[in-house]
Amino acid sequence: PRAELPPLGRVLRERAYLAIPVAGLIYFLMSGRSAIFAGFWATVLTIPVSYLRRETRITPRKIVDALEWGALTALPVVTACAVVGIILGIVAQTGVGVKMASAILALAQGNMFLTLVFAMLASLLLGTGLPTTPTYIITAALTAPALVKFGLPPLAAHFFVFYYGILADITPPTAIAPYALSAIARSDPNRTCWAACLVALSGFIVPFVFAYEPAMLDPLMAWPGTTAYRVASV
Repeated sequence: PRAELPPLGRVLRERAYLAIPVAGLIYFLMSGRSAIFAGFWATVLTIPVSYLRRETRITPRKIVDALEWGALTALPVVTACAVVGIILGIVAQTGVGVKMASAILALAQGNMFLTLVFAMLASLLLGTGLPTTPTYIITAALTAPALVKFGLPPLAAHFFVFYYGILADITPPTAIAPYALSAIARSDPNRTCWAACLVALSGFIVPFVFAYEPAMLDPLMAWPGTTAYRVASV
């Protein structure tokens, strides 16, 4: 309830400094540092920042508890990435990734819309039943190269396949999310699945938007032919 929420101004006065590590993370990434470097030093930055106020100070005991919690939280991701690593190793050794990219381009015959449709279908299939991190790794390895070869900026290509890989959670044949919710709501699984697809219908269009106009994803991607540049010119 709104009555139980603390005033925004007070929260900002008392806790705004806790955003400094997040700002540091963004700064390191934007300055071209690796994700590991940025994540490590942003984590280290939390320790001195915590000492700005007494109630948030990180004691040695809290550091040990944080490391324990971090390790336990990371285990599912580490396991998933290890399994995906095996898959990617097979892909690299067999050349399946190159073959899939070539197949998508060959089927589309130079048509951008068909290339995007085939990449969408492949990503929906590859993302079936997978957690978020493995979904991105697999779609980035198998589907994104086709879009990059076609001429899409890498950022737009990777977002495109990742977007549809995640949407696989609500699309047949598995539709894990709607089926789980139908069990909770005691509703018909098929009707719940199609209802979820209808609710998310606009989401199936969004990747095509920034595939045709990458500036919609990042205004600096195609400078000077970007949305920001055109608006400024007008």
